[in-house]
Amino acid sequence: MGLPTRTYQHFESGRTYLDLERLIAFAEATDSDACGILAAVLMGSPMFAVRSMDNKLMSVLLGGAQRLNERLGDDLSRLEVGRLIAAVRKVFDELEAELAARHDEAQAWLNTTSRTRPAP
Repeated sequence: MGLPTRTYQHFESGRTYLDLERLIAFAEATDSDACGILAAVLMGSPMFAVRSMDNKLMSVLLGGAQRLNERLGDDLSRLEVGRLIAAVRKVFDELEAELAARHDEAQAWLNTTSRTRPAP
């Protein structure tokens, strides 16, 4: 990150101010998601940054919002908050259901495999 060791230690311990430029440098150095780190701070959930660092969830969401802004322009302000909440909830519910289905499929495969394998 180009920081002295002591500055990095102060950053990790929360004893120093970290500006956006350093946050981005940290995210690049750790292959994490700068948007996810910022969201984790806003949510008060450090684990969110860890859980979403590989899939870059917040950068993906921000990219989607940027695309919507570019396509709708001033009409973006006409979207009703209730409709936005419903749309986001639907997307997240679908992602959760897909993950649960994949888990169930993997578990079923493991159960089938363990029954057909001869005992040692």
